[in-house]
Amino acid sequence: TMATKTTSPSMRRALARNIRAHLARLEWSEAELARRSGVSQKHINNATNQRTTSSIEVVDALARGFKVPAWMLLVEGFEDIDGVSAMQLSEIVAVWIGADDSARRAITTAVRKHL
Repeated sequence: TMATKTTSPSMRRALARNIRAHLARLEWSEAELARRSGVSQKHINNATNQRTTSSIEVVDALARGFKVPAWMLLVEGFEDIDGVSAMQLSEIVAVWIGADDSARRAITTAVRKHL
């Protein structure tokens, strides 16, 4: 089977920006991320410069290296969304995933009140 790739320009751009942002925040080099993720430094460099596509497996490995959910590397503006940190947003998503239909309806109603 063919691996899913970050082929859209917006996904490649988001991945590049988010890798760079995480590296800067953690004060890591590409070599450090390569060591922690198992992804080659060359691929990391190419991804941060939008010169390559990355499989979902590579995105997942990078996320594990950073210790963040993979979706955070593919969404623009992960750092702070209207005062909600990326980790808080991740917790919200985890609650949503584990919620039954009744709880999801309650969450949806509560969110709509604040929009």
